[in-house]
Amino acid sequence: MGCLPDPQKEPFLQPLKGFPISVLHPRLARWHPTRFHICFGQRRRIPGRILAQKLQQLALLFSSSGPRRGTEEYAKWHHLAIRQLDPFVLDRLVDPGPPGAGADWLVLADTNGGMIPEKIREIIAKVINEVKTPLGIHAHNDSECGVANSIEAVKSGVLQVQGTINGIGERCGNANLCSIIPNLYFKMNCVFEKIGEKELKRLTEISHYVYELANLTPDNRQPYTGMSAFTHKAGVHANAVEKNPRTYEHVNPESVGNKRRILISEQAGKSNIIEKAKEMGINIPKNFVPVVVDKVKELENLGYEFEGADASFELLVKNICGQFKEKFSVESFKTLIYYSGSKSVIEATVKIKVGELEQLTVAEGDGPVNALDIALRNALSVFYPAVKGVKLLDYKVRILNPKAGTAAITRVLVSFRYDGIEWGTVGVSGNIIEASWQALLDSMNYLLMKLETDEKLIFEER
Repeated sequence: MGCLPDPQKEPFLQPLKGFPISVLHPRLARWHPTRFHICFGQRRRIPGRILAQKLQQLALLFSSSGPRRGTEEYAKWHHLAIRQLDPFVLDRLVDPGPPGAGADWLVLADTNGGMIPEKIREIIAKVINEVKTPLGIHAHNDSECGVANSIEAVKSGVLQVQGTINGIGERCGNANLCSIIPNLYFKMNCVFEKIGEKELKRLTEISHYVYELANLTPDNRQPYTGMSAFTHKAGVHANAVEKNPRTYEHVNPESVGNKRRILISEQAGKSNIIEKAKEMGINIPKNFVPVVVDKVKELENLGYEFEGADASFELLVKNICGQFKEKFSVESFKTLIYYSGSKSVIEATVKIKVGELEQLTVAEGDGPVNALDIALRNALSVFYPAVKGVKLLDYKVRILNPKAGTAAITRVLVSFRYDGIEWGTVGVSGNIIEASWQALLDSMNYLLMKLETDEKLIFEER
């Protein structure tokens, strides 16, 4: 491990003499329980004793809680002084020095995420008067203020904002760029070098892509990019949004690559159902509107819920209106649980028919629903290879009448993803396997319907 220059001897660090701060190796910055630190550059670490003007990164750590033992021992070994300083009191700050000293930016980092916008404003007001180098902000979200602190920093004169897509990071996460960027662009009219209207329209796509890479379930309630960000449930809401979107939408959903969604629920009225159908590209003939409304109400009385099952709703409407063409039929299915030695085996058998051709498959799974899912997809893949690429995202079971005990009615909601497209389906029955089977069938029917109509998916399948 290389040594840091002695603040008492190196010319560049002379201004630090007597200044009550900690001067530590950059590696230790992430170990230290800091409230604030200022990073000088970020290119590379040079081993051995180096000249101050060649130093690429230096952390000035402000801590009210004191250093950890490892940090203290390292500093003592290298003759570095460690003193405590209230992070909210900055009586003196030093400019990083003349050009070429290695500092392009001073990035103020709220490392433990404890700051609030008011304190950020106070600190930057003091720093900006003392330092000529452009300032940046690096906020964490431990106090749920990461985005607010970043925006306050920009308002106070900071020119660089650091964060992560979806706020993914240690502990409670970092400042969420998916909220910061559109807030600065739409609310504060900030100008970015590389980001404009065209790039912002890919924000939702990028957000979901990062979630997928990280193997994390997207946060549906995430501002701007979440599925619920522009979702409307009650009849009066849907009606108002249709007449004047600004009543319930603070920006145009399309401006960030998202879209408006109308939920079909027990509060759904005629306007909700018509608007929801339009959103899906379905034109319900006038004579079918009462039929659809009555059918939705009937199913909801039985326990169905279409809030998280858009695919089931679309299939229902198209079926009623004669716009759905079945791609396969199920001849039979069954599940079997038996013991082989000391091991339990769960097996499912599915027989389907496509045109005049039949396919029978048997599969084992971790449970009866998993076995059915595998068997159904194996059977369908013989005719439709694309189903092999379908990924199960979520499987939820809810007991609708718990007082009925083991005879209770269950509602099953499943979510799938294929090629970046996500959809949900629902099934309801007193038999959990039957409810799950309904949801699975709807999911496969929905995918095959989309494969026929969506040019992108058709291309991917080929």
